[in-house]
Amino acid sequence: MQNTTDEFRKVQSDGPKIEEWSSDSEEDPVKATPNGAGASEEGAATKSEVDDLADTVSGIKIADLSAEALEEALAKALERKNEGNRLYGLQDYDKALECYTEAIEACPVDHKDRSVYFNNRAACYFTQGLYKECIPDCTAALKLDEDYLKPLLRRAQAHEALKDYPPAFDDFTAVVKKDPSNAVALGGCRRLEGPVTEQREREKEEMMGKLKEVGNQFLGLFGMSVDNFAAVKDPVTGNYSISMKR
Repeated sequence: MQNTTDEFRKVQSDGPKIEEWSSDSEEDPVKATPNGAGASEEGAATKSEVDDLADTVSGIKIADLSAEALEEALAKALERKNEGNRLYGLQDYDKALECYTEAIEACPVDHKDRSVYFNNRAACYFTQGLYKECIPDCTAALKLDEDYLKPLLRRAQAHEALKDYPPAFDDFTAVVKKDPSNAVALGGCRRLEGPVTEQREREKEEMMGKLKEVGNQFLGLFGMSVDNFAAVKDPVTGNYSISMKR
């Protein structure tokens, strides 16, 4: 456990970094988890809040624009993103957020570059410890580009910072499946495997307790309880069969 803890601290100590972006390489301002200062205590946005985020900012699609208008929109979006990067490097995060938002608004909703702009805004939120706000932007980026690992990894880290361990573990695992050598994701899987297993076992026990209560209410009408029945697990399929005890 000491090794994984040291690894996590090393990732934290690396600090945020910013890179230049070009048309053939994706930019990502943040490379590591911050120290957690200012982390939100609230949960992540609901699924209904993030499902349409990638579609509802401007509503303009590529097909709605002429070639000239599309070129102009993409150029404006890129310029706003680059300005956001500059401001991010100056640690002017509020203005950087504004620039990334303007890049998102300028870009057609179905253009893949928009995933980079959502990812950059998520990175800006993440650096400020605004993990709740970071998560839906990561999801929006992934909706536009499901193979984009940076927002997937950042969403895992944001969930972990919010102590929302099961989705964090699932995202870390998804990163490892796509990139088995990713040290940050591997470390996250090692850290969270035990806590997530324990949490899911507790949730399963709670659910079984509720099911038992409902079953007893029904069977009580016939003078029975769930204790009159046995659940036997099939060692091959893992399925359960229910039979009455004799």
